[in-house]
Amino acid sequence: MLWIGSLVLLGTSTTTIVFSAFPFQPIRPEWQMKMVATLLGSGVTGLIGALFAQLSFLADRSRNNPRKKGVQLIRKLAGFVAIGYLLLVPIQMVAGFSLLRQTAQQENQPKIQWGKFRSRILATESEAELREFLAQLPNPTSLPENLGSSLQQFKQNLITDIDARFAARATEIQKAQAERFKNFLLETARGIIQSLLFAAGFLAISKQDQRLPVLGDVNQAYP
Repeated sequence: MLWIGSLVLLGTSTTTIVFSAFPFQPIRPEWQMKMVATLLGSGVTGLIGALFAQLSFLADRSRNNPRKKGVQLIRKLAGFVAIGYLLLVPIQMVAGFSLLRQTAQQENQPKIQWGKFRSRILATESEAELREFLAQLPNPTSLPENLGSSLQQFKQNLITDIDARFAARATEIQKAQAERFKNFLLETARGIIQSLLFAAGFLAISKQDQRLPVLGDVNQAYP
């Protein structure tokens, strides 16, 4: 039963990992972080499955144990799995920082666009030119028939008003980025600890002493 249970657990863990890898996009940090989460989530199932395989072998250490080769294969694979979990440490750090940088760049796009928009407004030299420029925007802005002030004063008031809006938005973005960075540090620390623990567990299985005498050797040594 232990052997069957180990196969079920290992098969479940492997299936989860394989299907999570699609669509296969290894160079994208989003895909890398998704696989990190999947591997960490499947680690317990895989580790218990490997332990069950060892226990099923220890329960019957005779020379004719048909599961001996399977257990030896699991031990060898456990060593590679341990290396894989160690590699998750730098992967989740690099991929996490890449995602933070991408998000920050996306959030800064409106600020960059506003800088260009601001320059265009200041470059207008007549009321007609200003009206034409604002009418060509994706969201056209209609000016009152009477500006109520000189063109330069109107442009300055318009820019001051929009600057205030962007300043408030920039403050919100900074707070969100600080909170996001704090959560990233916590999640990364948790992921690194889990990766090291899983690596240690699978490494212990791969290094399990295979020189212990099997049942037949014991009977010959102690008749």
